[in-house]
Amino acid sequence: MELAPWASFLAIVLTTVLVTAFFFWRNRKSYNLPPGPRAWPVIGNLNLMGPLPHHSLYKLSSRYGPLMSLRFGFVPVVVGSSVGAARSILKTNDLAFIDRPMTAAGKYTAYNNSNMLWSPYDDYWRQMRKLCQAELLSTKQLKLHEHARGEEVKETMRTHPVAPLLMPRQSREDTSWPLFRPERFLGSSVDVRGQDLELLPFGSGRRMCPGQALGLKMVQATLANLLHAFHWRLPDDVAAEELSMEENFRIRSTQTQTACSPLRRTVNDVHVYI
Repeated sequence: MELAPWASFLAIVLTTVLVTAFFFWRNRKSYNLPPGPRAWPVIGNLNLMGPLPHHSLYKLSSRYGPLMSLRFGFVPVVVGSSVGAARSILKTNDLAFIDRPMTAAGKYTAYNNSNMLWSPYDDYWRQMRKLCQAELLSTKQLKLHEHARGEEVKETMRTHPVAPLLMPRQSREDTSWPLFRPERFLGSSVDVRGQDLELLPFGSGRRMCPGQALGLKMVQATLANLLHAFHWRLPDDVAAEELSMEENFRIRSTQTQTACSPLRRTVNDVHVYI
């Protein structure tokens, strides 16, 4: 006899509910816990943890106080978020909170919680700590491996710098101006060929544009022909003070607003030289 599809789904739901209720009842003890948000079944308070858990805990502490209780799944957790709470946990009552929780991470990555990080506080842990301090972390041992650490730090700083940008600097003279007045550059000694590194239309150095001389002659000839063949005026209903000099960011930079409009001269006045 085959079961209906809804019967299988109902069996899965009931099994999940019963297992969840069993674990919740088994872990429910009369702890005198500090205040905290109400926990959901199965997930506890994991839904309150955002992409930055320390920010989420800070926001929760502003509502429930510096000492609050949360539940991560079925595990109850007490979180301290103030100097007083940290002093009470790490100094005043340090022996009461000195052990590590037995987790799967410590079991499978730390040889069944046997290394110094995950081991419980006992004679074995104290012996491991003395051994590490004498053979690994002593001043003599640190000096022996100082060159290796220096090479690693240097390579790390080269490939992953802490500060990819230098400290900002401010020019003592103006390098950009809010008004477009080309006559300010008439007496300037800036070289258009890129030798001064202040104006680089053709680049500079070994990889500068090889067609620099041809480009300068073509620009001069084209501009001379345009000025000779046309009259030029501002666009309609636009004053010189209101003309926008903003440009679009593309492969070829263009202005967002037309700067001027050509007016063709009469045939008798046109003498184009090529």
